[in-house]
Amino acid sequence: MEIEEFLEIIKTLSKTNYELTEHFVHRLEERNFKFDELYNIIKTKKCKGIINQNSDTFKLYYEYDSKKDIILVIAYRFNKFYFISPIPQDSKRRTKHE
Repeated sequence: MEIEEFLEIIKTLSKTNYELTEHFVHRLEERNFKFDELYNIIKTKKCKGIINQNSDTFKLYYEYDSKKDIILVIAYRFNKFYFISPIPQDSKRRTKHE
């Protein structure tokens, strides 16, 4: 799947077409995130970057707050989104500001 196609498909994300992997749930707890908060970020904020990891898995970069980004690793298979990992990252890594 191409990046452009995935960016269109992610717009169809709803409360009924996703699954959280065990790894994702563990990382949410470990990193003190709430899934509803991340879901709202996907639905309301513009994606700041995207990397195609393989044919159906993508890394999406979103602004989390003024100092942090959240990277979400998401796969799309069989008309369902699979949340694989939430990764916090200092926004300076994306913007390259000192």
